[in-house]
Amino acid sequence: MEQSIHTAAKKAIIFLSWFCLLTSPGFSQDTHPGVITAAEQHIVNGRYDSAIETLEGFLATNPRDRDALLMIARAHYWSGNIPAAGQYFERAFELFPGDLQTRIEFGRFLLETNRPERTEVVLTPVRSSGNAEVLALLGTAKYWSGDWTGAKQHFEQALMIDPKHEGAKTRLNEILAATATTFTLTPEYQTDNQPVNRLGSTVRFTVHVTPLSPFSFQAGYSTTTARDTVRTFPQASVSLIHVWPGSGFGFDISGGVTQASMRHSPDWSYNVGMFLRIRSGISLKGQYGYRPYFETESSLSTPVSITSWSILLDRPRSEDWIGQASFQSIRYFDGNTGTDLSGWILFPLGDQKPSSVKIGYGLAVQDTREDRYELVSTMPITGSYVPYYTPLSLISHSALLSINLPVSNHLRLHINGSYGVTATEEAPVYSQQGPVVQGPPSPTGIVKKNEARSFHPWQARASLDLTLPSAPLHLAFEVSRFETAYYQISRALISATYTFPPALR
Repeated sequence: MEQSIHTAAKKAIIFLSWFCLLTSPGFSQDTHPGVITAAEQHIVNGRYDSAIETLEGFLATNPRDRDALLMIARAHYWSGNIPAAGQYFERAFELFPGDLQTRIEFGRFLLETNRPERTEVVLTPVRSSGNAEVLALLGTAKYWSGDWTGAKQHFEQALMIDPKHEGAKTRLNEILAATATTFTLTPEYQTDNQPVNRLGSTVRFTVHVTPLSPFSFQAGYSTTTARDTVRTFPQASVSLIHVWPGSGFGFDISGGVTQASMRHSPDWSYNVGMFLRIRSGISLKGQYGYRPYFETESSLSTPVSITSWSILLDRPRSEDWIGQASFQSIRYFDGNTGTDLSGWILFPLGDQKPSSVKIGYGLAVQDTREDRYELVSTMPITGSYVPYYTPLSLISHSALLSINLPVSNHLRLHINGSYGVTATEEAPVYSQQGPVVQGPPSPTGIVKKNEARSFHPWQARASLDLTLPSAPLHLAFEVSRFETAYYQISRALISATYTFPPALR
């Protein structure tokens, strides 16, 4: 009996010893290399279900095996089962928080499943480990979060440790290429029914102070011809945009001066804006600005200026839909005020590669407290907006179309347009009151009143973008036409942008 008890105790001790050994970290490679090797072979041959079955059986008796946990997480991930992969990565991370390889694999998984913020939480504590892959993954997380300044620093540190790290090198070169210094020359011509013809050219030089801080200087010279009178407009301006790294919050400021030939003193302009980049590519922006107005014939001789503030909600880039909504409040130099509410949305049609077609809807609501429509001639009775145009209770509903079509590997055609399916406004008009008499109308018998007017505003723009393969030069040719109940404007321009080659790694 005593011998039986002794034998049973010995068996129990042996069992407990094996159990402790089998469940200890790092056991798999030393004790069961066949299991890991077999699972790994299944994964190499794409037999993920077999690998998972093999590893699940092993983990049933070895739940704390790091290598098996990481391998089954990979197998689930590559088979497309993201939730299961995440559960196993989380388990490995909880069990082995001090293991560098576990953090690296978990961080890579989080990054590839679009969770860059969690990637930073997992990898930041081991940033000082001197591991190039950790720094490259952190840099990529910041890259996708929009923090290009932080991303550039991490990629540079990774390449100092491992100069051949392809991931860090590729992303760093993308940042360097996207933030390269550029020089743009844009000659343009515009004509409208004021009638005013405009001809001019601008040059723009842009340099990045940091990857998130582009600074631009612009200078230009233009002439306007209205009823055989030529006026000149030399101008210059500067602008700076800055985004605080990792926050999505930033500002843009600009200021400029125009010395019109018909004015003794220059006209100044400025704009101050703050913006916040929200999730899903949406940004919210507020602006306050002041600028001179030269858009009507009478404003060329009468100084007109506008102060405005606006709020803009924008989603400019997405595969699902893009859109914009804005509200603007305007105050003119003479105390008159106006409001402008507008919005549009575009949805893609079908497969968007390599060409894209989008259709959508646009809304515009404009109003001004007082009109500036004055009598110009009594024979015939005509009026004009003096010195600036003021829409009254204008509401427009438009159908939108956008086409992006590759003509060749280096040439792309863009066509955008809108058509006002229905649009109404209160239009000020002059008319002769009283009985019709011989001779010209009497100014004292002419009255002004508002009449409801329906019309179909439309605009169209076509551009060709050419990228020269043998030179860092981009050319854009653009023509556009814009018509409302009052304005008809045609415009043509050529834009040539030279990108100074960056020092790539």
